[in-house]
Amino acid sequence: MIYLPLLVFRHVKPTFAMSETMKAWQYVSPGGTISTHIALATTSKPLPSSLKGSDILVKVAAAAINPADYKFPQIGFLSRTILCYPMKLGMDGSGTVSAVGPDADVAIGDHVTFHIDLRDSTAGALSEYIVAKKEGYAHISRTTDLIQAASLGTAALTAYQTIQPNVERGDSVFINGGAGGVGTFAIQMGKILGCYVTTTCSGAKAEILKGLGADEVIDYRTQDVVETLKSSGRKYNLVLDRLIDYGQECGEGAVFAEMVGGGARHRVQTYLTYNSREDLAQIAAWLDEGKLRGVIDKVFEFGDVVEAFEYLKTGRTTGKIVIHVP
Repeated sequence: MIYLPLLVFRHVKPTFAMSETMKAWQYVSPGGTISTHIALATTSKPLPSSLKGSDILVKVAAAAINPADYKFPQIGFLSRTILCYPMKLGMDGSGTVSAVGPDADVAIGDHVTFHIDLRDSTAGALSEYIVAKKEGYAHISRTTDLIQAASLGTAALTAYQTIQPNVERGDSVFINGGAGGVGTFAIQMGKILGCYVTTTCSGAKAEILKGLGADEVIDYRTQDVVETLKSSGRKYNLVLDRLIDYGQECGEGAVFAEMVGGGARHRVQTYLTYNSREDLAQIAAWLDEGKLRGVIDKVFEFGDVVEAFEYLKTGRTTGKIVIHVP
């Protein structure tokens, strides 16, 4: 007798890895103004299964905006050769870890601050969820305010990477324009590192900068900045500047950290902010310890991002603008 296998056919409902969706602000195409070229879109939410190495999935709580968010796409053809459109918006933020890669050193539920490389068009802080890479995030205490943590990113990294490698305790630092995002962090970091800090601003903002620790604040509207520096007799070891050509008022070997560009008769170094886990962790630690704080000019809601950028473009802000992400 020959036994044939019994074949049983059972209808199985097919299963598909359906991608969840999320809301994210996108720069639709390069060029034009930000008010006409960005939109709140429904996009695919990153899947936990896509995480590799030390990648983490973050539920964004807050995001900070920067001039680079809108200026770089507005240069047109050049940005088209570097970036992919539509491009998700925003480089800086904070939130809660919702999934982790196999090598991540944070846990689900932890709070983090993060900075996204501008060239990564697949991720943007102005999204409900983002994937943060190892070099671009740092753990923060659950007691640290997430709005404060979101303000770090680009501005704090720029300040840290221009000051920390170039000063020693007791040095003098001049910050030309201390009321912006970078300037407000630079003042505090200069003091944390034991430096004498001189800065400039309009008179109305002087008390804010003194409250951050500035030893001397020059009102550029009523005082000649160069003459004031010369008359002080102080030799500056580091100048964070993009406007003025300094000479005798700078000490021998002074380093000019040109944040945007420019020239000087002394050694000039132009800095481009980069992701560094070590740097971001130190900045986050100072925030946790209460040694550093973000100066928050205004908090906007997630649906009001266009208005937030229009406000940023006025150039009258002090510190950072942060978006609350629900």
